[in-house]
Amino acid sequence: MKKSNGVHEIKQTKSGDREPVRQQRDKERKSMTTITDVSAMANVSKATVSRVFSGNAKVKEETRQAVLKAARTLGYNPEQTNALLSERVSAASTTMTKQGTLGIIVSQMSSSSFGQFYNTAQQYAHSQGLQLQLFNSCNNTFQEKSYLAMLVGSGCETIVLIEPSLKTSDIEEFSLNNSNLVTFSAKEKLSQFSFGYDHAGACTSACNFLMAHKHSDIALIPGTGSKAIPYIEGFKHGHERRSLPFNAQLIIDNIEDGAAAATELCSFLGDFSAVITATDQMAAEVMATLRQFGYEIPKDISVISLEGSELAQYTFPRLTAVEMPLSSMAEEMIDICIEQTKSGNDWNPAELKRLTGKLVVRESVAKFRPSSDWDIDTLPKTLHGKN
Repeated sequence: MKKSNGVHEIKQTKSGDREPVRQQRDKERKSMTTITDVSAMANVSKATVSRVFSGNAKVKEETRQAVLKAARTLGYNPEQTNALLSERVSAASTTMTKQGTLGIIVSQMSSSSFGQFYNTAQQYAHSQGLQLQLFNSCNNTFQEKSYLAMLVGSGCETIVLIEPSLKTSDIEEFSLNNSNLVTFSAKEKLSQFSFGYDHAGACTSACNFLMAHKHSDIALIPGTGSKAIPYIEGFKHGHERRSLPFNAQLIIDNIEDGAAAATELCSFLGDFSAVITATDQMAAEVMATLRQFGYEIPKDISVISLEGSELAQYTFPRLTAVEMPLSSMAEEMIDICIEQTKSGNDWNPAELKRLTGKLVVRESVAKFRPSSDWDIDTLPKTLHGKN
């Protein structure tokens, strides 16, 4: 009986201690809640969560309420998070710089392209004797600032921001000490160098290619947030160069999901014969959805991507794309950082260039056929009556 009672007493003690332990864990879990957790619960992107907390008026009220509800449920407090970030920034100002260290923060790059960029950059940095840390902020301003604080706090010698979403005022909060901060952007006003990837030019090239195949009614799915802006600019420029009007209703922005964007396109009352997407993932989702609506790719609708990752070779049909020169970007950026570190204040970046995409033609684009060439009995239901 004593043994039984002893066991019972031990279980009672553990059971009694379990509740405060659980409460403590719940408290810790809430304190570690991030914007990623909120976006997952609300079923929206991290960029949308950021827009809600920054007071952006473009967010739908229904979406805003869903984000706020998720934040309340998870115990997420953006003010506390920002306060913690400010503490990191302040602490970073006392850190000693470590020579031979390089940190790169990418803002506007999909996960598949970032993987390719990461591998190339790591290998090249190692060959140059550098210790490299790479981060992908996925166009999230808070995440980008957090990574920057981490790199400054670790004493990183050179820090690279690629197409940053941060404002100059955000960056100026950091006391960089002996760290070099290098910014690459296709937009001159955002970059300290005339170097970066020309996103707008990539979209213009896609337009030119489609127009050369006799397409005039072209749709664009540029993604969300600031990363969509250069694609839209390039889209407009491509039409202007050919003296062709463009239909603003065919620009499906503020949508990351290619299937949702394709569904919205299919509800459009006008014609379209081609689609340009920001990423290969979007393109794959668009092609799959269009097939569900009865379209054939590229017989009825052509599709082209502005990314050109490894995924482009494995879609059906294989995807035509304006590929980002990821290997060249990684190597040239690292070379520039090395040169700047050696030259210091005497360095002159005037000779640096801007990188453009490379068009890789595959099977997802075909020459436009006027509707009179189609057999009415073989048309998708959504196309009947458009002759």
